[in-house]
Amino acid sequence: MSWIVQHLLINSEVLHAQSDFESDEYNNLLVVEKKIEELLDKGLLSERELNILNVVASGDLYGDLDESLGLNRRTVYKIFNDICEKISFSIGDVFTDAGYISYMAEKYNLTARQIEKLENFITSNLKHKIMRSPYND
Repeated sequence: MSWIVQHLLINSEVLHAQSDFESDEYNNLLVVEKKIEELLDKGLLSERELNILNVVASGDLYGDLDESLGLNRRTVYKIFNDICEKISFSIGDVFTDAGYISYMAEKYNLTARQIEKLENFITSNLKHKIMRSPYND
């Protein structure tokens, strides 16, 4: 899974608006964007996939993408997830779910219960809605 990559791309517009070089999220977004460029240059990411990333990163909802991309919401969601998996796998480390959970567990000395909650959050359907709320304040 690639929760952190999804989160960064979905919130990229807000993160770029803030352009806080001291922010881990902003710097991680720059790493993800650099990897996207590399994958595109190597032919491992198609123009169609790049288009989907750009549309999702612009803040459009999956349902709104039906008309602009000619794809249904589920197809766009699946393609977006697959692209994020490709990016996550290419970067590795904290950009994978397992790596991110290990990082958080070590950094914050999480208990087994807290790690379980984090794992449940990452796999939940609300993972991005909850994380976007601090930016909407």
